[in-house]
Amino acid sequence: MTVQTTTALRHRPLWRIAQEIRADRGYTRAVANYAEECLQCLDELSSVDETYCDESAEHIVRLTIHRLAHWRGATARRVKAELRGIVGL
Repeated sequence: MTVQTTTALRHRPLWRIAQEIRADRGYTRAVANYAEECLQCLDELSSVDETYCDESAEHIVRLTIHRLAHWRGATARRVKAELRGIVGL
């Protein structure tokens, strides 16, 4: 008997979420100065099951949520809720 496993993406690709964050008007320079490094990491990731520079994507997502604390607005609330759901917060 052969067991096949598939890694189905359970959420939007992380790189696409990073794009949406940057496109939002509420993503100001002050927020960008603090969060941009995390978003650059997300640009290279699709799933929380991946790693980037020896860091788990889950850790990077958690750090991104922390660094986006001052990002405000409807898009910010929705996207941060999505990120929390991805990592189970």
